[in-house]
Amino acid sequence: MGTEAYPQLPMKAAALLKPVVWLPPLVDGSFSADAAFELVVGGAAGDVSLEVSTGLIARYLVRR
Repeated sequence: MGTEAYPQLPMKAAALLKPVVWLPPLVDGSFSADAAFELVVGGAAGDVSLEVSTGLIARYLVRR
């Protein structure tokens, strides 16, 4: 077994959240700030399912 990259839960959560909020669709404006907020906060609260989150991200995904 290896050493955990993020041994503390808050750092692990931040590391998982960072790529979500920095996806190009969230940064370049094709995904509104309100939609991004609802996705992140709704997902954290359990109000947005994994399937709905996947659909929202796929809808606004910008291929590079």
